[in-house]
Amino acid sequence: MKHFRNLPVMLAAAALFAGCSTMPPANPQLEEARQDFQAAQANPDVVNLAPIQLKEASDALDNANNAWVHHDSDQKVNELAYVAKQKIAVSQETAKQQVAEQSVANAAKERDQMRLDQRTQEADKAKMDASIAQSQTAAAQNAAADAQRKQQEAEAHAQ
Repeated sequence: MKHFRNLPVMLAAAALFAGCSTMPPANPQLEEARQDFQAAQANPDVVNLAPIQLKEASDALDNANNAWVHHDSDQKVNELAYVAKQKIAVSQETAKQQVAEQSVANAAKERDQMRLDQRTQEADKAKMDASIAQSQTAAAQNAAADAQRKQQEAEAHAQ
């Protein structure tokens, strides 16, 4: 019974030592790459517009993490973390480029719509001007016909 009383303490100590022995000291380059990746994952533009590049960055970060967990040399971990950071940057820049291209496309679409609206307004104005001119012509013809009729009536009364 005495042996079982110390069992929880011994298990806790064993877990503590096991945890300490499996975790190598933190690597600043790798930590920075992890933070950059989390920022990229939190950006909806990167997630939606650069999924392939983000996957490549994730794979590169996994390689760096695996090297760190397997106690590879600091140089190797740093090199892999650098590669991961570069791939993360590529995913972010790809997303920025896609956003810019969409913005340009939307601006071109808006410009084309404005031109179409302007042409429609010009055509409507031309129709209205033609209608007014037609009305004025009809009014002038009616006035001329009235004047001719009055002249004929006046000539008929004069005879």
